[in-house]
Parts: sequence; C-alpha cells; structure tokens
Amino acid sequence: METLKKEYRVSDYFERTDENFSYEKSFRRWLVFEIETKKMTIKEATENFNISYSTVYKWRNKYAREMVLPLQDMTAEEKQKMELVQKQLKEAEKQLADASIPPTPIIFIKNIPI
Repeated sequence: METLKKEYRVSDYFERTDENFSYEKSFRRWLVFEIETKKMTIKEATENFNISYSTVYKWRNKYAREMVLPLQDMTAEEKQKMELVQKQLKEAEKQLADASIPPTPIIFIKNIPI
C-alpha cells in the first residue's frame, strides 16, 4: 500500500482487515464523516485509500444517515441579528402587557314581548 499523506493517516499501520480486503466498520464511518464534514473530498479518499468511487458512495448511503454532523457557529452578523430580534420580541411582549384591555362585559337582552 502506498504511504498515505500524514493528515489522512488513521494510524501508522493500516490495512484492510480480512480475506475479502474489506475495511473495518469504524474506518468506513470515519471516512464518511471526513467526507460529509468536507475535511476530505471523495477523490482524495479514493486516491489515498485505494477505494473505488462506487464503494465510497455505497458507504455514504449506508452511514451518512446515522451521523450527527456538527452545526456551524453563528457568524458575528447572525449573532447580532438574533440579539436584535430577541430585543424586539421583548419590547413587543412588554407593549402587549401594557396595552392589555380588560374584557368588555357582554350583555344579552332577551326580547320579551310586553
């Protein structure tokens, strides 16, 4: 096996695990995670680990659905906008509480013939 680039090396000694030359499930999941989080492209995965494109796509279909991907942090602009919206919401809630009108009594008058 060719020497892997240092940033893609899972361990100093890594090779396929059985007579069918299949990779361990943990490796497959790790590789799919790297691809899904855009730390590695499919092309890099196929070249660095000598895996076919079809195998990578099969692994993605099998393992990507069960992954929990991290959410990106909000940008400073997004945080500022969220704070503004929260402030506006508090102001609207206060105005609503200040303007609360007591319920008007409803008077029903029956038509009674005299």
